[in-house]
Amino acid sequence: MSRKRIRGRRRHLRRHQLAAAQPAALDRERVACYGVDYAKIGIAPWHNDQRPPRAIRCLWVTRLVTDFHRWRAALGPEHPAFYLAVWLFEPHFGESQLVAAVADRHAHYAGLFGDAGAFRALPARNLPPEYRDVPGIRGLTWRRHADVAAFSPEDFAAQGAETKRRPHWEATTGDGAPYIAVQVGWVWVGQLQAEEA
Repeated sequence: MSRKRIRGRRRHLRRHQLAAAQPAALDRERVACYGVDYAKIGIAPWHNDQRPPRAIRCLWVTRLVTDFHRWRAALGPEHPAFYLAVWLFEPHFGESQLVAAVADRHAHYAGLFGDAGAFRALPARNLPPEYRDVPGIRGLTWRRHADVAAFSPEDFAAQGAETKRRPHWEATTGDGAPYIAVQVGWVWVGQLQAEEA
């Protein structure tokens, strides 16, 4: 699908600089009630499946890493064990976020990006080069996982050639229902070494 060209990049950059300067506070009530909190980024006018310019992406990655350290300091005194990670998606950068989970939600999020079938044998790649100089990013350990979309066999059969050319494999849900897993990109999960699952 062809989208209109986005104009006013300097204006959008200034707006994103102002938005990224505001830290995302950990919502302690949400963590106490639901066991999870997250800080998503906003990349409008770009869509979540688009890649904004490098300057805007680096700006938001800096914000996520900075918030990671703030949230870690806030979670530590109240929760002896917690999951805390920065998720960086490529090419769907708009899905990137900071995630914190405690109690029973900890195990769910720690196993969310487990081995991805056919990709189990691939060596972990380094973080994309444009993010390697972001302040604080080297303080985290990064692991690469396949970003996977699930399709029912019927929906997969109806997909176009582009989807069918992507790496895909058959799998079953916990209930035993079959589905087709399609790799749509990569997600890098950044954590402190001691917090990794």
